[in-house]
Amino acid sequence: MVSIEVKFTEALEALDKVGKRAKYEEKADKLTTIESKLTCAEQVLKESRVIRKHNGAADNEHETFTESTNSINTGYFQETDGKNVYAAADKIIHESLGFTAEQQRVLNGQPPAEYAHLSEAQKCDFNFARSIGISEVDAFKLTKLTGRNR
Repeated sequence: MVSIEVKFTEALEALDKVGKRAKYEEKADKLTTIESKLTCAEQVLKESRVIRKHNGAADNEHETFTESTNSINTGYFQETDGKNVYAAADKIIHESLGFTAEQQRVLNGQPPAEYAHLSEAQKCDFNFARSIGISEVDAFKLTKLTGRNR
């Protein structure tokens, strides 16, 4: 089990790496316990899109059986801001397989170009139709038939 002091030290190191130590010091100046300081540090890291790796049993305080957790460094890592890190590789693979741009769009799960011209109510209808297994062409037809324009 990793002690709270080790977790706090790792959090401070992560704050230094992303340059948010000053922001943490500003927020934590009135905190007294190490638990509250750790929580504050993790909150600042979360705002900076840095999250803690979960290490299973080593992070659970109620766990009774752990295997050599002393050698495991839990650490922190930077999130990717919702960007698909595999998008470039997928595009190369799709092009090498000879897929058209339309086929690549379908494989990536992106909506068709006509989707941008729909109103919000029509987008909801289209999304519902697609979620229950109706094809794109038929979903557009249903969306046009319902004629909901809010």
